[in-house]
Amino acid sequence: MFTSNPAAFYNELGQIVFTCSDSGTLVPPDFPRIDLTNVEYESLVSWSSYVKDGVIHAKPDQPSPSHEWDWPTFSWVLNLSDAKTKAKDRITEARNVEEASGFIAFGKVLDSDSNAVQRISVAVQAANAVGESYIVDWACKDNTTITLDYWMMLALPAVMANAANTLHIKARTLKEQIDAAVSLEEINAIVW
Repeated sequence: MFTSNPAAFYNELGQIVFTCSDSGTLVPPDFPRIDLTNVEYESLVSWSSYVKDGVIHAKPDQPSPSHEWDWPTFSWVLNLSDAKTKAKDRITEARNVEEASGFIAFGKVLDSDSNAVQRISVAVQAANAVGESYIVDWACKDNTTITLDYWMMLALPAVMANAANTLHIKARTLKEQIDAAVSLEEINAIVW
């Protein structure tokens, strides 16, 4: 079967599966067709359109990234599971950012990015090698310093771990709230 003018071909669900712009194009005979003017053809975006009752319609805007097009109803339907997964990922990202943005130790904010964690680990090893006479002026996040003795340095990983654990507890609590949510509005209301 050959076309004689621009046309859109669609399946039983209303999905536009094929378009052609000129005459003489060989098309599969199994699909219903809608003849188009050249202007209609040029403006047709097949992935954002559907056919209902023999008429091409534009899909409405997708309400959220977690909405999926439902062909039988010609409407967007919320995939609640996907929305929850995306919200949990958002919480994890916020937790990771805060975890790497510093922690309070001995009244000062110290760096906690991956380089700082490695420096703390090395400094603890140095303190253990030197013993109780160990003392260091440690750079804080605001570029001031704090003097740390042997015992303070040995305590630093536990202080940092406690700060991280507090953030993980907060994230876990928020993710439990996301699991319990029954609508997109409830999910979106749960923020870090």
